[in-house]
Amino acid sequence: MQGRYFVKALVCSVALCMAASLCGCGETGSAGSSPQSKSSAVSSPDESSQGTALWGNDSSEESKPAESSAKESKPSESSKEESEESVSNIYTLGKIIDKGSCGRHVSYQLDEKGLLVISGTFILSGYKQYMGSRFSSSYLKRLTGKDIDVKTVLIEEGVFGIKDFSFKDCDKISRISLPSSLEEIYKGAFEGCTSIQTIVIPDSVTGMGSGVFSGWKPSQTIIMKGKSQPMKDWASDWDKDCQATIQWDG
Repeated sequence: MQGRYFVKALVCSVALCMAASLCGCGETGSAGSSPQSKSSAVSSPDESSQGTALWGNDSSEESKPAESSAKESKPSESSKEESEESVSNIYTLGKIIDKGSCGRHVSYQLDEKGLLVISGTFILSGYKQYMGSRFSSSYLKRLTGKDIDVKTVLIEEGVFGIKDFSFKDCDKISRISLPSSLEEIYKGAFEGCTSIQTIVIPDSVTGMGSGVFSGWKPSQTIIMKGKSQPMKDWASDWDKDCQATIQWDG
């Protein structure tokens, strides 16, 4: 009997050793399963890419060049905005240095940067005999005591006529905008305005006086909107002493 118990005890101890050995193998197996879990993580690119997109992990460094390129494009966009803003500000009045009447129901405002805005509902008249145009540099200096040059002119909607010599010898004006309400341009209205590169005459203009563009140079351009030739009511010498390029846009 004792021999049997001894055998049983021996069998039990062997079984315990085997169980312990098996437990040790289990630990080794779980440690060995760690590489498998890593390999499975690497083998799931969808999950890793989603992690990058959602959380901006280490691979987010790779997205920085795209961000920097977007930043590099911003100056061009801002410069475009600045350009558009500068264009829109061409006719934005600054500090007013002179204002008054320049014809029946027509008035003007002049700012310190040389922007002249004319508004009203009748005929512009800027010329005074023996004094010339009130918008010339010499007249403005006498009027204000300052060296001021009209550089940009905006004639707003409502004005339908520009009287004789209104801008005579205003040789510092480089830009002028005429309204679609304009119908008549009288004698010598833009005589000697030699700094205007291009002027667009609206198709609404049906009357043109003598020598309107007298003194204009070949480098200047006059665009006649909606016309293929002079109109019958224009003075025969409307282009007297004018060497500017005339474009008929009709």
